[in-house]
Amino acid sequence: MTQLESSTGEYQRFALLANAIAGRKVGVLSTDEQLAYADGDSIFLPRGLGDRALAPLVAQAALTGLGSLDPSLAIQLVGEASASRRYVTLEILRAMREKSVPIPRRVLAHMPEWSGESTASAAQSLEGAFAWRDVPLCPEDVGTVRGRRVLAREGGVGMTARLTKKQLDAPPRPDDAEDIDDDEDSAESKILSLFSSPSKNENPLLKMLRKQMGTGKRPKDANDGTGAQLPVSGAKAVAKVSEDAMLLVAPPGMDLGVPGHQIGDRLYPEWDDHKGMYRQQHCAVGEFQPAEKHSDERFTAASDPRLVREIASLGLALERHRRLRDGDGLDISALVDFGVSKAMGSTPDEHVYQARFKTDRDLGVVVLVDASGSTAQRSEGRSVWDQHRQLAANLIGSLERAGDRVSAYGFNSQGRSHVRFLQIKEFDHRFDASAQRRLASLQPAGFTRLGAAIRHSVHVVQNAGTTNKLIIVVSDGFAYDDGYEGQYAEKDTRRALSEALRSGVACVCVSVASDTRQQVLDRLWGNTPHVQLADPTGLSAHIVPMIRTALKSAENAAQEHQNSVRKVQPA
Repeated sequence: MTQLESSTGEYQRFALLANAIAGRKVGVLSTDEQLAYADGDSIFLPRGLGDRALAPLVAQAALTGLGSLDPSLAIQLVGEASASRRYVTLEILRAMREKSVPIPRRVLAHMPEWSGESTASAAQSLEGAFAWRDVPLCPEDVGTVRGRRVLAREGGVGMTARLTKKQLDAPPRPDDAEDIDDDEDSAESKILSLFSSPSKNENPLLKMLRKQMGTGKRPKDANDGTGAQLPVSGAKAVAKVSEDAMLLVAPPGMDLGVPGHQIGDRLYPEWDDHKGMYRQQHCAVGEFQPAEKHSDERFTAASDPRLVREIASLGLALERHRRLRDGDGLDISALVDFGVSKAMGSTPDEHVYQARFKTDRDLGVVVLVDASGSTAQRSEGRSVWDQHRQLAANLIGSLERAGDRVSAYGFNSQGRSHVRFLQIKEFDHRFDASAQRRLASLQPAGFTRLGAAIRHSVHVVQNAGTTNKLIIVVSDGFAYDDGYEGQYAEKDTRRALSEALRSGVACVCVSVASDTRQQVLDRLWGNTPHVQLADPTGLSAHIVPMIRTALKSAENAAQEHQNSVRKVQPA
């Protein structure tokens, strides 16, 4: 067992740099192994490198930030030492080309040159690592990818079944993947290498065999998206799956059996406060377009012109106004018209100035309605859910009339692999009768995995095309799901909110007729503006000051985050 030191030891001074490059918190530990590697949560550097640790640290942090350590990719690199180092080369070159993670020039100087085909994703780099044998191996001082280490970390395998303790404790067969050393190529890989790297004077027999086996450099037009046939390094036989077996995560893009309804899915991390680290790709969020059920219910926004006017004063951007009597600059076109009119002997228009005022609507909003089973409780003859829907309708209608870009979803969950976003309205659509029917058709069910819902809302609002971004959560404020409760759920929700702020996304929470205690709401939402209303009519008295505070907090947090990244980024 490798002995590790904590990040407060030998490589403590590099922790902030690693976090900045990876885009999140990662550990920086020392190891007795010869090559640096990362497992998705931590970076492991050989002992005694001193300042020479910069190159492997940056490279491994870049792989972490790029998503190169996805378990579904890493498993195919077990026992493939050469392919692993070619994979690192392609991924670092991709990072340099896309500038998706900051890599100092002094580190790039360690990387070999390669003039071959570029890759657009980690999956393409993995394919190239096996198919393009002329890709140079990354230098040893940059490190490698150890597939076993990625798979060994808790939560590392995203697609599996819940096995019984007896099955998990069963000894592996000799051909198990764990018996293959990451520092050695598998036998199949060594045989294939005999037929790789063709030259002009290649033996005709080898050329024929290589052609039959499909090795060597891929043709430039071979971009059909089908992927390479990658060797399987090992497998483990298991007994009959127990009765409590459960599929945790389906691969991204797989049809989950909701014909014509599911319109997308994404994987998100979750913060484990007990261990002080993220569980990568831990939650699957799927978007669904619910069927429109004909109903007599209508959720028309309550008419409140004052609320609309106040909302219209939020999230404004500078807009240029022309042909003014006074301003901060000359309007060239108006000035030309002035000169022409004067030359022709007519009275010229003296409005020849221009100025910039904050009048342009520049606010994108996601209204997220908690559709979990806990909102089915009744209060004074009406369910909390009914009041949440009415408040959401008032809010969506007011924001739309103010000219903001609004998207709305209901959400609930059933375990970490089934967080559902139920589409009510998209940014480019109106809150019309069709959207109102979708809102009316939603019924409370399941649980409330708030952290994953907030992270996906951040992803959605980033597509609004606006500078100012806001998430309004209409919820009873009770975070609960299978394996997601108490301090764990509260800390993950708080972490998701802080992530949103650092990315410039403001958050607000409104609860209506909820039995959740105020101290629980305060503990869950922290400094995020939140309010508990007795009924939907109280919205107008609170929402505008809350949004204004939230937008300012997001602007400050995003600026502080950018400044901290600039400070730790080497010249």
